[in-house]
Amino acid sequence: MKKLLLFLIVFSFLNAGTKVALVIGNGEYLNKPLPNAPKDASDISDKLKKLNYDVEFAQNVNTKKFGEMINSFHKKMINADTAVVFYAGHGIQIGEENYLLPINVESISSYNDLNKLIKLSSLIEEVKSAKHFGVLFIDACRDNPLKNNIDASIRSSVSRGLGQIDTPSNIVVSFATKAGQITSDGEGTNSPYTNALKKFITNNEDIRFVIGKVKDNVILSTKNNLIKQTPSMFGTLGGSQFCLT
Repeated sequence: MKKLLLFLIVFSFLNAGTKVALVIGNGEYLNKPLPNAPKDASDISDKLKKLNYDVEFAQNVNTKKFGEMINSFHKKMINADTAVVFYAGHGIQIGEENYLLPINVESISSYNDLNKLIKLSSLIEEVKSAKHFGVLFIDACRDNPLKNNIDASIRSSVSRGLGQIDTPSNIVVSFATKAGQITSDGEGTNSPYTNALKKFITNNEDIRFVIGKVKDNVILSTKNNLIKQTPSMFGTLGGSQFCLT
């Protein structure tokens, strides 16, 4: 009986799902730098580590480094129960696609230059392989830093902020504001969205309640600001409990 119990304990340990995260903060842009974005990512990384997440974390990454981090995150997703992506930095919508901007991208002169950007949809594809659920926190709806450096043939396809998205099953995506709107980098040490997320991300409750509390906090904290924010959520979670803790 003891041997059977020991076997079950070892088997459960070896097959236990993991919690993994990819956290990136880009702020050192030549056009429209974001002083708070690297700190935003650092603070969220610390919070996730306290929740025992295996965190891939970096600040101010170029296209090459961004791709390397996604590849490393991909390997960790093999046995992941829960996956989190947090990104703070610039993001833009071109056509039907949302893109995250590495710090080395200073202009878009042709459609080939879009290969230097990171498709948000590619990160969603990574996270959807989590066995339980995945969540992406995207604090990237700042004003477009490339709007004066985009070829005219592409400029007409660029939209304000980020666009609405569809999500696979058991995936939630949280934007720092409504689709088509812009956000603030913040006047303190964090953006309004990250400042709120820090307060609630460690709560032992369903992720939908966490994101709801973040939304309420951001609306309240920005109501008197020039840039008012209303975070938005896209997701297809079922009736189960989905907690980050």
